[in-house]
Order: sequence, then C-alpha cells, then structure tokens
Amino acid sequence: MLQSMSEDAVEFSCGPEPIYVSESSEGEQHLLKLLEEKNELLEKDQRALTRIKSSAEMTEGMDRRSTGSISDNMDQFSQESPSLTRKAATDEELWELWGVTLRDWEENCRKKAKLIRQLVQQGIPEHMRGMAWICLSGTHNSELRDRYPKLINEVSPFEKQIVRDLARTFPEHGFFKERNGLGQESLLNVLKAYSVYDREVGYCQGSPFIVGMLLMQQIPEEEVFCIFIRLMEHYRLREVYKPSMADLGLYFYQLEKLIEELLPQLHIHFQAVGCQTSIYASPWFLTLFASSLSLNVAFRIMDIFLLDGNEILFRVAIALLEHHSNTLMKLDLEDMIKQQPYVNVHEDLGHNVFRASNWRLLKKIRKRASI
Repeated sequence: MLQSMSEDAVEFSCGPEPIYVSESSEGEQHLLKLLEEKNELLEKDQRALTRIKSSAEMTEGMDRRSTGSISDNMDQFSQESPSLTRKAATDEELWELWGVTLRDWEENCRKKAKLIRQLVQQGIPEHMRGMAWICLSGTHNSELRDRYPKLINEVSPFEKQIVRDLARTFPEHGFFKERNGLGQESLLNVLKAYSVYDREVGYCQGSPFIVGMLLMQQIPEEEVFCIFIRLMEHYRLREVYKPSMADLGLYFYQLEKLIEELLPQLHIHFQAVGCQTSIYASPWFLTLFASSLSLNVAFRIMDIFLLDGNEILFRVAIALLEHHSNTLMKLDLEDMIKQQPYVNVHEDLGHNVFRASNWRLLKKIRKRASI
C-alpha cells in the first residue's frame, strides 16, 4: 500500500518514511559551500537585488533586531505569522526566513518542522528553490555524488534513446533549446549515469522532465543525480518507472476511484465515451505534471512532492479535472485527445491544493483503493 503523511505529523515525509538529516560535519560543510555558491549567483542577479536585501544585509538586520539565536528569530516570526498559508508574508520576510532556515537546516528540521511545512506550502522563493530541494530530499551529504564522475564515463545501452529524447524535453526553454548545448549535455549526463547506476529501470521517457526541472534550479549535475536517485528509491518513482509499471497501474486505479466518488457525473461521462484514466493521466504521473502544466505550477508541485510524497499528484489531478469538468462533459473521446483541455489551467490552482489538511476524504478513498 502506498503511504502518505498524516496532517498532524511533524517530520518531513517523502513517501513512506520521514526524513531525518544526518549530522555529518562533512555534509554540513558541503551544504554551506552550496549556500555560498547560491549567494554568489544571487549577487549577480540584478533583478533579485532590486526585490530583496543581500544575504549579508538580511543577517545584519536580524542581528540588530534581536541578539537571540536563529531558533529565537524563527520563534518570533512564527508568533507574528502563525499561519503563513492564511496570511502571505512579504517577499522580504520569506527570503529572510528561508535563508535562516537553510543555514541551520538540521536543527530547524528538529525544532521547527511545522513552520518549515508552512513555508513550503506557502511557496519556496525562486532563487532558493534548488537549495531547498536539496535539503528537503535529504541529499546534501549523499555519498553517491562521488560515484557520478565514473558513471557518466561508462557505456549505457540507453544512450541513443536518451539522445533522441533530449530535443523533446522542454524544447521551448532556453536552457535546453540549443542542440548539444550545456542544458542538453547536463541532461544526457544525469540520465546516462542513472541508467548505468540502475540497470533494471535503465531509462524511462518521463524521467528527462523531472531531471530537467532539477537542472533548471542551477543545481550541480552530481547533486541532481543524488536527488533523482532519492526520488526514485525513497519516493517510489522507481516503482512507477520499472518495466512492470506496477505502481503506475495502481495510480490509475486510485485516480479512477477518486473521480467516481468526488466527480461522479464526470466519471459517468468518461465511462460512456470510453475515456480510460491512462489516456490523460500517464504524463501526469510519469513527469509529475512537468510535461503538462506551466513550469511555475510544476515547481510548486515538486515542492510539495518532496514534502509529502505522491499525495499532491492526486490533489492536482482532481483539481484539474474539476476545473475543466464542464468542458470535458461536452467532448467525445476524440475531442478530448485532440484538445486536452485539462492541461490548460491558470497558474494559480488554488492555495488549498497545496494543503493536505483539506484533502482527508481523498486520502481515505485512496486507502480503500489500495487494499
């Protein structure tokens, strides 16, 4: 049975188990190094500098306002904004709090897990998303990065297939548009390395979109490789990508049961026109919506996926189908396939989609469908 996190849990859950970040001093040093690299990138980004203070200025401002610890500052912010999901904090406050959170990630995971959950649900600032994804996935001290240089130099039986798919992955995005450019080269390296690392799965056509999203965050290749392995093994994407695709079939069945109970009229229409769940939901589950929705929405989905696991995929799927139900009810199967109206949606799916507390019924239905 697929598991997801309880609303009342405090630990970060990524699929079936909570994450506890290792207290490795080497890992902490590596994390600090990555943060410094991010700070350098931020300093070069003039657009970001017009919106927020530099990291140094924010730190000095915090020192002037309070002589307490990082934990004290987070306590103060938590008291002033007890529910970030109900009352949006300013950009400056979010940047400041995320900077503080990432600089002492391990301690804050233990002591301020509920606040971090609210922060992720509110939305991770664009320029901090890469660092946040590394921390949320628990890979900042992964030993797998040391294997990456060797793996990319080994021969993969999937290399030709990967190369064919490079141009089809985010073809309009500047980073991947250039043939044999830096983006396509990085994408090839990570996918090839994984296909050598896990020969049973090898390569699946949905994986370039997930790896591509990671690379867009300016995360180094070896870190992307570690995160992707974490997604495959700990978040169960491997069970979706394996040749049997057993979990993918289970996802289809669970989604069909959700539609039957939550959107009964649409379910009846789908049955009448012969629209099977796999026709429209395959790219949703195989690419975490990255091939179907705008990147801004796909990034938000990944934020929550790293926090709670696969539950967000079903929340978004139901939200999309409900949003377009009136249109879908008027279409036959051929028109559904041609128009795919359920992939066109405003970037704001609604804040509640990213909050698990409003989806208890969905969890109960999925649980029944897993037995």
